[in-house]
Amino acid sequence: MIWGSTLASSIVNISLGLNTFLVSPPMVKKISEVAFLTGQPLGYHGSCVVGDFEGLSPFVDYALLGDDILITDKKVANQYSRLLDRLSVTISFAKSIVSENGKFEFAKRFLIQDIQKNISPISLKALTSCRMTVGLCQLSCRYSIEISTLQRLAGVGYKVHSRLMSTQSRRWERLKAAACKPNRLHLLPLEFWIGRGYPLNPILKAKIIDYLREAVKPK
Repeated sequence: MIWGSTLASSIVNISLGLNTFLVSPPMVKKISEVAFLTGQPLGYHGSCVVGDFEGLSPFVDYALLGDDILITDKKVANQYSRLLDRLSVTISFAKSIVSENGKFEFAKRFLIQDIQKNISPISLKALTSCRMTVGLCQLSCRYSIEISTLQRLAGVGYKVHSRLMSTQSRRWERLKAAACKPNRLHLLPLEFWIGRGYPLNPILKAKIIDYLREAVKPK
């Protein structure tokens, strides 16, 4: 190890003392002591760094997921590479991206233009399995797909696609309604969602409110 066996042993012993904590109601009926049988304590960063030295602020411009790491500081990335060389750990540069303009691949997502634009590809399996309305809406939530693209994935032609903002057939109107409902990705106010993108007629709005009040009135 870089810091020696004595320091490593001290870190392990300290972590054992931090591995228990109290759990109180309402999670349990009475206060109980809980300990993890494996792994490190919650919030303990011993697997990444030994600790913060006095007068130094922690480095936060990185992301770590399993063996996948993203470092957004060139000097830190170079130092990280040198430390791995000292440990005889090989970096697969064929599978790595070294960028000067803010593009990277991390956690199955690919971003460019200073991390502002997501161009992550959609898997062929996901495309072939999502042909119905429900599947297409799930696809739009996962990959942030616009309604026009959803219709293309569903198989619309250019004539139907050119009338996106007009009234279309019941199948495509159903897809637009499902993709734009208030709790999905393409958010619309409830009034505009019911009115297919347009404000509700005041008379129709009053009838809907009156119906809902009557329907939910306590019996």
